[in-house]
Amino acid sequence: MLRADWELALPASADVEQKLIDAILPLIARADIVLLSDYAKGVLTARVIRNTIDTAKKLGKRVIVDPKSANLAIYRGATVLTPNRKEFAEATRSRADSDKSIGDAAQDAMYLADCEPCW
Repeated sequence: MLRADWELALPASADVEQKLIDAILPLIARADIVLLSDYAKGVLTARVIRNTIDTAKKLGKRVIVDPKSANLAIYRGATVLTPNRKEFAEATRSRADSDKSIGDAAQDAMYLADCEPCW
């Protein structure tokens, strides 16, 4: 068996973006928590992310983001970010190779994304 995928990871068109926003926002009120898992495939555009986080915050919902973008500022206002080490190092321009370097860089990441401290 062989599976081969070819994909174009392009941002969603303005029309698709609006359809996503129109579908997502009304459902947030029913959610206990909002989870955005960004695979950088073009679905979670900056506009979709911004509208989702802003609406969730207005409704008092916590937002967890598994970010793919090195620009953590697009996730501004999320409650928690859960990047893997490689993405974290790229986003914070750190080596992220020790507890100290990760801790120091985490302060920068929280500032960039305006996240809530969890301690």
